[in-house]
Amino acid sequence: MKAFVITIDALMAITIASIMLASILFMIPQASTSNFDKKQLFNLGNDILSVMDTSRRLSYYVGQSAGFVNEDLGFYVGLLPKTFCGNLTVKTYDGSIGPPPSFNLDKTYNNFTQNCEKKNEYIKVKRIFINYENEKYGLAEFELWLR
Repeated sequence: MKAFVITIDALMAITIASIMLASILFMIPQASTSNFDKKQLFNLGNDILSVMDTSRRLSYYVGQSAGFVNEDLGFYVGLLPKTFCGNLTVKTYDGSIGPPPSFNLDKTYNNFTQNCEKKNEYIKVKRIFINYENEKYGLAEFELWLR
């Protein structure tokens, strides 16, 4: 009887060890540096847009001159570490939520990292905002990639 219990115990240990080994071998390719970089780019872009939204900077852009807004966007793009590149675009829309919803593009503002060629693999973070005073809607998009 003892031999049977020890045999069952050994089989269970081998089965559990095999499952753990297979799980590890399956997860190693998914935990690559590329995925970490994408997560880091997403988090940084989301943080910058969140700061701009929370400080009401995005809704402040409505009605401002293109030169002023583009220069100010350049400040936020300049916050990126030297190994990151970015393209920050803010679009404002006229319209109503509905029914039926209708939006017309009003203005587009843009600034990007200088001397930095855009790559095929990039992350895009978006933020929607509303300017209640002027009844304008907006979309901020931040595209980020590695140098």
